[in-house]
Amino acid sequence: MPAAPQHADWLRLDLVLPANAPPLRPRGRPARVRFIWYDTDDRALAARGQAVLELRSRGRTVWQVQSVGTADAPWPSMPGEAAQVIAEAAHLAALALDAAVAPIVQMDATVRALSPPGAAATAQLLEGDLRGDAGAQPVRRLLLSGPPAAVAAAALALGAAVPTQSLTGMAQALVAPDNPPARMPPLQPGMTVDAAFAQIVGQQSAIIVALAPAAAAGATVEPVHQLRVAIRRLRSAISLFGDRVACPELDEAKAELRALAQALGPARAWDVFLQETCAALASALLHDPAVAIVQTAASAQRESAYDLVRQALSASGFAALTVKLACLAAVRPWALGADTVGDFAAHALKRRSKRLRAAGRHIAALELVALHTLRLKTKRLRYAAEFFAPLYPGHATRRSLRALSALQDKLGHLNDNATAEELLAELPSVVAQGYAGGLVRGFVAGGHTDGRAKIEAAWRHLRKQRLPWR
Repeated sequence: MPAAPQHADWLRLDLVLPANAPPLRPRGRPARVRFIWYDTDDRALAARGQAVLELRSRGRTVWQVQSVGTADAPWPSMPGEAAQVIAEAAHLAALALDAAVAPIVQMDATVRALSPPGAAATAQLLEGDLRGDAGAQPVRRLLLSGPPAAVAAAALALGAAVPTQSLTGMAQALVAPDNPPARMPPLQPGMTVDAAFAQIVGQQSAIIVALAPAAAAGATVEPVHQLRVAIRRLRSAISLFGDRVACPELDEAKAELRALAQALGPARAWDVFLQETCAALASALLHDPAVAIVQTAASAQRESAYDLVRQALSASGFAALTVKLACLAAVRPWALGADTVGDFAAHALKRRSKRLRAAGRHIAALELVALHTLRLKTKRLRYAAEFFAPLYPGHATRRSLRALSALQDKLGHLNDNATAEELLAELPSVVAQGYAGGLVRGFVAGGHTDGRAKIEAAWRHLRKQRLPWR
């Protein structure tokens, strides 16, 4: 994926309106616009992470080549990413690997102005239906353009949010609805530190936006878990790049991400309690009715926790956060030099590795508080190593990442056991202080010694690895 423009002075955002957004007041007469997306019969452009778009409006035609991901992992265009405009339709054949292209999806839409004449940012409401062989999909979007500060202010005033897919991403999904979910495009060795950080912000922000609907639904436990991971990764990236990216906009975003993670925390804690602690207890005591009593009480707490998740993700503050993150990825308000990411990555990884080694010394004697610190440092090194892994190709990197992941998992299980006592205190006292609560405490205590042994084994395995950034 091409990097976002350096410190953009003009921003275009493709946004949506949440259900609780303020009412809109369109101005003037609507304009008609036709969007036509092209590809080859074998979808060669989509496989290359590209899309060709024809825009027709008021007798004018504009052709664009839009980036929607990488060759092996389609990814919706990041907000604010500039499309490459081409002058002649004849260029399409060359872009499509010398093969003929044909329309795959079309949308006839009406566009209404929302901003008054002379406004610093232009805001438009677009409504229409995407239509292809696989069916139709309604579209209602906000299109904003102008100086970054004015665009951000207009988006926040309108109550807009970043969509889970760009218009081009929706068009391609209509053609191939069974495509697997996207993976993150990797960092490239020649990238500047500036471009690398902007890409990480854009990637993690896109994951947060994409996971929010499923996390709010709460049908399965994984969306909330992965959403919390994406939030932690983004916060970790901001800390990792540290003073290099320090600016008020990032400080504000980091504080809001922390608050969002706290809102999701109880739901994840009850998910783990039910899926791991209670499930293991039920497997060990198949016919003990006390297990069902704990599960019923914990399930009620889980539902209450997911009410908080839905409130957080449907609030205007979450919509505003998605817009702020989009603007950060596109505009880059931090001040960085032009040095490449390689030297920065090596220094950052060595620094975090050193801190982890220091925290794990005399691991057999560490108390629970020290093991919690070790878990946090393991997680921070793992996230940094995953960000920079493409810069260190080879088996050593993959083995190191697996060893870090294994240690983090073992430390996480011990932390989950410690959390179980806090969760029991939230259950009705007749459950928490009775026989059922005693079963849980005894089961958790029984696994403590075994958990310590597994942590020490995972630590020894990690210490044997040849970390490629040393």
